[in-house]
Amino acid sequence: MDIGARHITISADRMKHNRAHVVPLTQQAWEIVERRLKATTSRYLFAAGDGDNHLTGFSKRQAAIKAAVVKLAAADGIEVAHWSFHDLRRSVSTHMNGLRDEGGNRLIAKDHIERVLSHIIRGVEGTYDRNDYYAEKRRALMLWANRLDTIAKTPKQATK
Repeated sequence: MDIGARHITISADRMKHNRAHVVPLTQQAWEIVERRLKATTSRYLFAAGDGDNHLTGFSKRQAAIKAAVVKLAAADGIEVAHWSFHDLRRSVSTHMNGLRDEGGNRLIAKDHIERVLSHIIRGVEGTYDRNDYYAEKRRALMLWANRLDTIAKTPKQATK
C-alpha cells in the first residue's frame, strides 16, 4: 500500500496474468483504510485475531458473504442459485458501463473499465499502448464509489 499516493499494488504473483496491478483508492475506500490503520498495530491492514497473521479461512468468509447475499436477494424475491466473488467484478463492470450523464452519454470509457478490472488489452492497442491509465482508473473508481453511495443512501422502497 502506498499511503502517500493512496493506492494499493497487487503483486504480479497474485494476479492472473502475472502482472502487478495498481488500484487507486477512492475517498470512501481511503476512509476505511484510515480507520483500520488507527485500529491496528499489525503489519496487516486486515489481520487475523492475533494481529500477527494475515486473514485465513477464505472459503468460510466467502460462504458467509454468499449467505448474506442470498438472504438480501430473497428479501426482494430474488433467488440466487450460485454466487462467487467473481460476480462482484461482473457487477462492477456492468454498472460502470451503465453510468451515464443527463444526456445519456457514457461516463466511463469501456477500456478504462477493462483496466480497472486488470483485463489484458489485446490487438494493436494492447501491443503499443503502455500507458498505465492511473488517472482514468482513479476517476472510474471515484464515479463508481459515488454511485454506490447514492444507492446506499436511497430508501429501499425507492430502488424497486
